Amino acid sequence: MLTEKQRANSVVLVQDAFTTHFEATLVMDIIELLTRLEIRVLVMPFSANGKPLHVQGFLGAFERTARQQAKRLATLARFEVPLVGIDPAMTLTYRQEYVKALGQDAVPPCCCSRNGWPRT
Repeated sequence: MLTEKQRANSVVLVQDAFTTHFEATLVMDIIELLTRLEIRVLVMPFSANGKPLHVQGFLGAFERTARQQAKRLATLARFEVPLVGIDPAMTLTYRQEYVKALGQDAVPPCCCSRNGWPRT
């Protein structure tokens, strides 16, 4: 378990498909930057968020994927460490499409949305 001070200086990096697979150097650069700023970076294992399913209109498949991913995010959110992402399209999917499909309470604060990260 992390102490309160450790949680205050930590983030969970939520990976997205594009950045993780095509811009891996950018991911590493962001981790290095945050580390130099004395922020502990924990990286969530990659799992699809369903954005392409939503874009293509496969809403049933999107909702199933979103429900699974929201459960993963909720598990991490219980540790009270901010969940942050790099790609705006991915972070907006969690903040908009997930909320619309699953409801506000099913989606934990992710990517600087409702929890006011960074903490001061």
